[in-house]
Amino acid sequence: MQNYWKPDSYTAEQLESLIKDKKITIPPYQRGIVWDDKKRDKLIDTIKNGFPFGSILLYEDRTAGTFQLIDGLQRSSTIFEFVNNPAKYFNVDDIDENAINQIYKLINVNGNETEIKEKVKSLLINWVRNKHTSMKEVKSMQFFDFAMCLSDEFPGLAKPALLQQVSELVKPMLKTYLEMCDYMLSAQIPALKFYGSEEVLPEIFERINSTGATLTKYQIFSATWSNVGIQIKSEELQEILDFVCNRYDSMVGGNFEISNYDSTQLKRDKKVSAFDLCFGFGKLLVKKYPYLFGSSTDPLKIESIGFTLINLCLGNKFSELKSLHTNLKNIGDDNVNKLLIGILGCCKVINRYLNVLTAFKGNSRETKKIRTNHTELQIASIIVSMYTTQHVVFETDDDGEIINKKYDFDHISDSWEINKEAFCRNMKIVYLLDILSEKWGGSGDRKVEYILTNPDYYRREISYQEFERGFDNWYTNILFSRNEEKKVQIPKEADHVVLNLVYSNTFSALDHLDESKFDIEHLIPKNLLKKRLEEYNQGKDEDELRIKLPISSIGNVCYLPEDLNRSKGSKTIYEVGYDEDQLSEIESKYSFTKKEDMDWLYEDLNGNEFRNKFIDFLDRRSNIIKQKIKDILFN
Repeated sequence: MQNYWKPDSYTAEQLESLIKDKKITIPPYQRGIVWDDKKRDKLIDTIKNGFPFGSILLYEDRTAGTFQLIDGLQRSSTIFEFVNNPAKYFNVDDIDENAINQIYKLINVNGNETEIKEKVKSLLINWVRNKHTSMKEVKSMQFFDFAMCLSDEFPGLAKPALLQQVSELVKPMLKTYLEMCDYMLSAQIPALKFYGSEEVLPEIFERINSTGATLTKYQIFSATWSNVGIQIKSEELQEILDFVCNRYDSMVGGNFEISNYDSTQLKRDKKVSAFDLCFGFGKLLVKKYPYLFGSSTDPLKIESIGFTLINLCLGNKFSELKSLHTNLKNIGDDNVNKLLIGILGCCKVINRYLNVLTAFKGNSRETKKIRTNHTELQIASIIVSMYTTQHVVFETDDDGEIINKKYDFDHISDSWEINKEAFCRNMKIVYLLDILSEKWGGSGDRKVEYILTNPDYYRREISYQEFERGFDNWYTNILFSRNEEKKVQIPKEADHVVLNLVYSNTFSALDHLDESKFDIEHLIPKNLLKKRLEEYNQGKDEDELRIKLPISSIGNVCYLPEDLNRSKGSKTIYEVGYDEDQLSEIESKYSFTKKEDMDWLYEDLNGNEFRNKFIDFLDRRSNIIKQKIKDILFN
């Protein structure tokens, strides 16, 4: 069939009726409603003023007598919403300032004139919007009702004559608004109708959206990968179907029907597009392992980790991601299911071994979103390295160069059994060192691709001396880079990871299981240090040599129970007045200090002496922290 198109148009009322009657549907690869109120208001204002705007693109299925909306979802949904609830778009631009001035005079109360007028406008907008939630209610609007509403706020208007005057003052502007609503119903919406092969629709969608940078690469994949179907066979992967259905059900708020989508049939047939598979797998990963991948409650958010891991575990570079749907098709449904199960298995093991670094209870609050202390590609590299060791056999030439990779989706290789213990032990150390050195800053693409062909990266033996050099470099860099005086940095990712590790071995099982909360606290309080710095720097200009300190250094921070920290305030733990037993517990479990470690705070010191004493304190305590890490990771 020859492809062609022709122009057409609909009134806004006709377009709304076609959508409501399910005569216009949207394809599954649409990205959902993403416009905010500002963009929706702008479109309605454009139509009201008779300005031109972009057309919608429809594909007509003459056999079914329906249309697919290929482009223009944001515009169509805004017009649909206006026709159903025009009062939502009543705003300050629809208000006659002269009428408000006259109403102000009728109110006749003492007070700020501007504030009173703004109050009247706000009451009018809320009355129109809240009391008229459909086009039918807007058209039956009673102007006198607003006068009554206004008299509730300004009782002086509660007289028949004044109420009638208010009603007459708002009548012209509201009648103008009603006329605008009638105009909007008959406003022409330009449309292009495409006729031809339905198979080319994803390509048309991609071409339309690839030129304006309006869609992410994943949203483009949603269209271009739609013709590759994969059946989910494993029971462990069934939840992917729920995430896919949640996406479609949330995509357009129930106003549109999605072409060829039925949740009951999808869950019965268990077949999804390649895009939906990667989308749902990303959601599954985030749900099962939030301390590896972060947490999210947005059903429409595309979790890139699903795409990234599937692509990398198949041995593909980032540049080959656009062909992932073809690669999945080539290996077949059974192997795709085995691949995803294998990735989940790696995540389970890694989550367990990294738990002390990522999921310690001091790292989160129930009311807060879980954020990871590593980049997505860092954690992906560990998973890919494990999966590759388990399921890939490398063929090398005489020089040891890899010339081929063979995948076995059914079995775990002997190589993994040999290297499992070393991998699980050493990946924690490499993970920590990489964070301390900020190795995964930037894109990280090349680092992951290097690990694809060098699976020994995470199982190589790391000596304590190598770790110590990395820790000392990180600690020393902080001493010289965090020149803090008035502003103190919040703990960074590396600080969190180090603290999580140190306290994982210090706290009892009960500490980990109970519902208590922990804060990251400065042992020598920020306010105390800032006050001393203010005294030392008094009278110095900004270009003079001012005393500054690495206040937020790891040597000055610790975890403290929330109740202890709140009671401590801006005092040191030795100034609060804890009893001997309580103070002893704080020292052994949290501060790793003795009273004499802070006696210098009360000495008569000049600025440089004070700074040197503080650095000595940091050095002593960082060495204690380093020793505790050694006991955990190297003994």
